[in-house]
Amino acid sequence: MDSGWIYIAKNSEDINELYKVGKTTDPQQRKQSLNTSGVVGKIKFEELYKVDDNLSDIEKSIHKSLEKKGFKREKGKEWFHCPKEEIKKICNDIIKPKKILINYEDMEDPIYDYLIDYPETLSFKTLSEYANSQDWPGGVPAQFWKWTRAFYIFVKKNEIFHKIEFFEKLENGSDQNLQFQKELQNKLRNLNLKDFINSTNYYFPGNLSHLGWVLYLVRDSEKSNRILTIEWGKQIKSIIKNNHLEFYGGYLQYSHLEILEKFLATRRNFRI
Repeated sequence: MDSGWIYIAKNSEDINELYKVGKTTDPQQRKQSLNTSGVVGKIKFEELYKVDDNLSDIEKSIHKSLEKKGFKREKGKEWFHCPKEEIKKICNDIIKPKKILINYEDMEDPIYDYLIDYPETLSFKTLSEYANSQDWPGGVPAQFWKWTRAFYIFVKKNEIFHKIEFFEKLENGSDQNLQFQKELQNKLRNLNLKDFINSTNYYFPGNLSHLGWVLYLVRDSEKSNRILTIEWGKQIKSIIKNNHLEFYGGYLQYSHLEILEKFLATRRNFRI
């Protein structure tokens, strides 16, 4: 079985209708290989089509169809001078992709371009600062969908290569299952709360609200494994200098951050 993806890609520096139409079995690796040190600009996937069989033949058919319609091809390359909508029409005619039930208006939200295409590993501080710059409401459960999706990208960034693939995963509820909660816990268990609070003090108490979102999203897992209760709880006790502090319910919850907020409100510039 020759399965994989057909992609339509474009260089961000190219203002002309010049698109690359190719195939790959590993979109993430292919995206990285397209953006080598010798490439000016950034090459991004514009469209991505899942192909279950005959990948190579389908790619050739698309190329031939484009040439047959008179669209100029860069010599020896997979780059075509052609409107993207025309390429999409040919891809849809040949591949006949399965219909994906996605809210495309939702998908066009620029937050996904920023978070998915962020050039480096996303840190929690980076995510928090971005949320603050975009005036995301911090109070739970306001903007629930926006925060859950942002944290899903935060955890799964290395596995996400295109917005369509990301939204396909969301359709399966992948952003809300227990496995995702555990991955989020483990990714943030070693977060240094003092460093985070001091470096984001300029939007206090919003920075604490963002910590609260983590606790809200992992609440089901936290009840059983208490990972952040142990790791963050120890830091909170040290910060407020109260080693005898007990968290009602037996685990750390977003409402418990009010204790930290009251302490920081008395500190100069809300720093520790």
